[in-house]
Amino acid sequence: MMTTSLRILTLGGESFPNLDSELYPCLENVRVYNIYGITEVSCWASINLVTDRDDSSLGIPLSDTIFEVRNQDGKVINEGVGELFIGAYS
Repeated sequence: MMTTSLRILTLGGESFPNLDSELYPCLENVRVYNIYGITEVSCWASINLVTDRDDSSLGIPLSDTIFEVRNQDGKVINEGVGELFIGAYS
């Protein structure tokens, strides 16, 4: 079995990888974070501590960041299909 001195692994910028691989045992004592942001401006908007190998959620917005799902008319929705709006408090 492989071991590592790595304690924190932060991944962002691409689709979150499947951690259910042969490498997972060496990540047993490593805190894995998924960070998400708007690719076009290379700005991180949220962070998620991955506690489940299948967890690929966006996590919680970073300070002063807004996550909203909006419909085609730009109105905030709580159900249904829409687009993720990422903004900031002024």
